[in-house]
Amino acid sequence: MRRSKSSFERLVWPAIGPAIGGGQAISMELCKDSELRTLFDVTSGIDAWQVCSDGRMYAIASRVQPYGRDWSTFTIRLTRKSGSKTEWEKLRDACYSRDSRVYPQWFVQAYTSKDCCSLLSCAAVRTAELVSHIDFFCREEHDVRCNGSDGNKFWMVGWDRPATKNSLCLSDCGATSLVVVRPSEEP
Repeated sequence: MRRSKSSFERLVWPAIGPAIGGGQAISMELCKDSELRTLFDVTSGIDAWQVCSDGRMYAIASRVQPYGRDWSTFTIRLTRKSGSKTEWEKLRDACYSRDSRVYPQWFVQAYTSKDCCSLLSCAAVRTAELVSHIDFFCREEHDVRCNGSDGNKFWMVGWDRPATKNSLCLSDCGATSLVVVRPSEEP
């Protein structure tokens, strides 16, 4: 978790932050109140807060994966072997609720080198748009993968190219808030 937080602050936010409104990203890891930190993370899936220079503030869910490969996908846990409530259930419930509950406005995912020294790619999308995309365009038979090490299942949603042969990526379906950054492709 600390490695992910460090990579987010050093590599991901400088690359993606300016494209989604800029400002400062404040990690919940820095929160001294462990009860509050746990509530935001476990209950709402919030990993950080974006504080813009004009005072606007947005919650962020982030996932930084040191795979050494650019998968160009958002991954959201769909099921857990333990039966615990998943990230997908929390986000979907919050996005469709009418009770003004707190959830991350931005969903950020990044892929780094295995040593976490370089950013391979990152993307951000409004969480509600990602949830809607999954509900309307994704199908378990095409867009769900099982983690071989723990048996958990997760949605795999391509950013600007399909994640699998029969998938639809966010950009093909008109995602208006999607921002993709690949440092190796920058001028």
